[in-house]
Amino acid sequence: MNKKIKTKIKASYYIVLIKVMTLFSTRAAALKAYQLFSTPYSGKPKRISPAEFAFATPLSLSFKGKVLRGWQWQPEPEKNNGKKVLIAHGFDSCSYRFAHFIQPFLQQGFTVIAFDAPAHGLSDGKTTHVLEYRNAIVAIFRKYGPFEVNIGHSLGGMAIKLAAEKLQDTSKVILIAPATETSAAIQAFSKLLRLNTHTKPAFIEHIKTLSNHSIQYFSVSRGYCAYPCAGIMDT
Repeated sequence: MNKKIKTKIKASYYIVLIKVMTLFSTRAAALKAYQLFSTPYSGKPKRISPAEFAFATPLSLSFKGKVLRGWQWQPEPEKNNGKKVLIAHGFDSCSYRFAHFIQPFLQQGFTVIAFDAPAHGLSDGKTTHVLEYRNAIVAIFRKYGPFEVNIGHSLGGMAIKLAAEKLQDTSKVILIAPATETSAAIQAFSKLLRLNTHTKPAFIEHIKTLSNHSIQYFSVSRGYCAYPCAGIMDT
């Protein structure tokens, strides 16, 4: 059975499940929707690590009762420019998928650091959200920074932006197909699960209550001009 068929079957199952839950409790249905929204659906990486990871130095960071796992690559001593690059992958992804970024930065003399987000890759956890990812990046900044360049893909892009805002960090940021607006992600997710006019507002209200922010707060464009941007790339 191919991946697309499996995904459709899972979506159909959860559409029915949430509809049934809504009959008994809108709040319970909204909480279930939020759990699905926060769960990486591919699980842990099943493939062998890319060759670049064989010569990396393994890193680990204790974070809110979890262990985040990462890697560090050092350039040749004669090339070392003393600067660092941080790579933050997107939702339902992992650091393995950015192996092709490593050598180009090493050749330019940068130290490269990448961590799997909470609930992703080899890091601990089953669910996560952008504020947890932001706080994880803040912890990485404080232990391994400062970074000359921060690269963020998808949700990693928003998490890096929010972390830079929290720390008032003004280093360069490269965004690759960033998750620019959480409101758009919520709209697409609500449409996928066919959340009705009662469950969808309850789902959004739960996010607002947890985060103590409006949905509009979770935006790459909001206040983004305060931070230098080396590039925004669509893939």
